[in-house]
Amino acid sequence: MADGSGKAVENGSLNSAEAEKPQIEPIRLPSVEEIRGQDIWNNCAVRSVVSGVMGMAFNPHLFFP
Repeated sequence: MADGSGKAVENGSLNSAEAEKPQIEPIRLPSVEEIRGQDIWNNCAVRSVVSGVMGMAFNPHLFFP
C-alpha cells in the first residue's frame, strides 16, 4: 500500500515539472511580410509620426485646448 501512494506522489511531481516546462518553438526564417514590416517600422519618419499620434491620443489637451 505504501508503494502505491509513493508512486502517486512521484507521478504528480513529474506532471507538474512537465507543465512548468515551456514549449520550445523551432527556429524559422522571417516571411517577406515580416521583413517589410520591420523595414517600415525602422524608418525614422514612421516612428516619429506614430509617436506623435500616440502622444496626442494620451494627452489631447496639449494640442486641442
